[in-house]
Amino acid sequence: MPGRLVPGGQLVLWTMATHSDTDNAVEALLLRTEERRRKRSARLNAATRQRLGQVFTPRIVADRIVGELRLPNAGTVSVLDPGAGIGNLTASLVARVLRERPALGLRVTAVELDSALLGDLRTTLEDCQQVASSGGVNFNYDLVEADFVEWAVSLVAPTLGLFGDPLRFDLAIQNPPYRKVGAASKERRWLARTGIHVPNLYAAFLSLATHLLAADGQMVAITPRSFANGAYFRSFRRDLLATAGIDRICVFHERGALFADSAVLQ
Repeated sequence: MPGRLVPGGQLVLWTMATHSDTDNAVEALLLRTEERRRKRSARLNAATRQRLGQVFTPRIVADRIVGELRLPNAGTVSVLDPGAGIGNLTASLVARVLRERPALGLRVTAVELDSALLGDLRTTLEDCQQVASSGGVNFNYDLVEADFVEWAVSLVAPTLGLFGDPLRFDLAIQNPPYRKVGAASKERRWLARTGIHVPNLYAAFLSLATHLLAADGQMVAITPRSFANGAYFRSFRRDLLATAGIDRICVFHERGALFADSAVLQ
């Protein structure tokens, strides 16, 4: 253990973090986040869950999803976490960076509408910042209390059709809400400003996040398979494939078990 003598004969010691220390800190971070998710999910108002289309992301799914990202070895990447919930996906991303890319910095923008979740979300983000810092990873975040559709439209609508690339996030990670977008809904009015036409909120989240990606940006998302079927999502598919390419589609066959505490049917 290294150390040095200071005047008066006092010995000052210091240690360097080991791989074991990092692994333990990362595991503790993920356990705390998962426990936070379980407790919040159990307390979540059923009417609010249905109105907002909320489905929280279990740790096993969050780890699998962020594992699909191609991460650079160094530098700083900007990350968008729309409908962030209590921050499960961001925590899994921080854990992966600490384990695999410790020279990589993260700048996360977490957007969440439900005021009941903001305390837990901020706790997770602060937890991520502390654990990242102890592992030598630069982590900064912005917590945006807003409806993601309205917030994203305000950024996307003025830039569509302009020369150049006004988009800004290197990575987007999301488990978007699932509910229909009604013909007379506020979301429909907002989306009309961008020319995006979608029948479900999850498709709106994907479209808007795609338009907010920088050149060579990446998005990973947990979605139903319905977007691949028939005329209902045709406009969405055209917009998505005109803006981005699909690297991989991973199918979860055990959705009832993976999302057992969220009563997921899709």
